[in-house]
Amino acid sequence: ESVFKDFCFVVCRHYYINAFHVLLTLAWNINLYISNTHGGYMRVFITGGAGFIGSHVTSAVLDAGHEATVFDDLSSGYREYVDPRADFVHADIANKEILVESMKGHDAVVHLASENNITDSLARPAWCLKRNVNHAVDVLEAMRHHGIKKIVFSSSAAVYGEKNARLMDHGKLDSY
Repeated sequence: ESVFKDFCFVVCRHYYINAFHVLLTLAWNINLYISNTHGGYMRVFITGGAGFIGSHVTSAVLDAGHEATVFDDLSSGYREYVDPRADFVHADIANKEILVESMKGHDAVVHLASENNITDSLARPAWCLKRNVNHAVDVLEAMRHHGIKKIVFSSSAAVYGEKNARLMDHGKLDSY
């Protein structure tokens, strides 16, 4: 059970430290990716687009001249965060039928929806695992149903492990 809880903690933990840096990097990479892979225009489906990161990613996609649909249950996001230029679907990602129907006609997906409450991840690890892992698979299945092959999947800073307080000097690095 301890390993299961530790795993769920990692799966459920989201980034708040350096969120602005992550946001800028993610938005820049999405726009670069869209411009270079799809003739400069795409319809982008954004899960979790009513959250802090998702709302900024949505605005960046729209500012670059693309269309966006935000799919969010507003369990941790806010309707007022959603850019008014975006289409909005208020639904739970657990509803596969609505997920599949809403994704129709899109060219790419940015998957940001997750349970990010650490307290919940420790108290209800199986629920958190289902929400974050199984529903990510549901997003992939909906993409496959519509032939969508492009996805940006946002992970957590937890994959990098705990920060070491001591800086290490590796000396001069040689280039190849």
